[in-house]
Amino acid sequence: MIKNLKFNDPFIIAEIGGNHEGNFEYAKKLLLDAADAGADAVKFQTYFAEKIVSKVENEERFKHFSKFELPIEKYIELAHLAKENDIIFMTSIWDEDSLNKLDKYISIHKIGSGDLTNYPLIRAILQTGKPLIISVAMANMQEISETIDFINTISPNHIKDGKLGVLQCVAMYGNPMDEFA
Repeated sequence: MIKNLKFNDPFIIAEIGGNHEGNFEYAKKLLLDAADAGADAVKFQTYFAEKIVSKVENEERFKHFSKFELPIEKYIELAHLAKENDIIFMTSIWDEDSLNKLDKYISIHKIGSGDLTNYPLIRAILQTGKPLIISVAMANMQEISETIDFINTISPNHIKDGKLGVLQCVAMYGNPMDEFA
C-alpha cells in the first residue's frame, strides 16, 4: 500500500492502457520499459468485450475490444512484476467483478472519463479506502462537479485526506491536432 501519497507532487504514470493489444509478453516489456524510465506507476486498462459491447449489435466493435483483453491472471502477474521492479501497478477497471479480483494488487485506483458517472463502480472503489484518480477528459463541468459531490457524500475523507486526484487531459481520439498538446 502507498503511504503518504501526495497528489500535489509530480507523479508520473506510464499509460499503457491496451497498447499491448492482448500480447502479454509485450505488456511485460512495456511495464519494464516504464520502470526503467523511472515512472512512478504503470497503468493498464482491464475490460472484457462481453461486458461492454453487444456482439449482436456491433460485432466489429466487439472484435476490436476482444483483441485488447488479457485474462485476470495475467494482470495479477503484471502486478507482481511491477512490485519486483519497484513501480506501482495500476489498472482502470471497468466492472465490479474485475475490481473484486484485482483490488488487492492495486494501490491506486483510476476511473477513466468514460466511467466518470458510473456511480456504482465509483462507490465500490471508494469502499476500498484506497486513493482514487478520476479522469475528466470527456466530461463537462457539471458531470465533474456532480461526481466530486457524489464522492464527497460517499467518502468525505477521500477529499479531506488528499486521496482524490483529478486528472485533466485532452481526449484526442481520431484526428489529434497539435494545438491540443
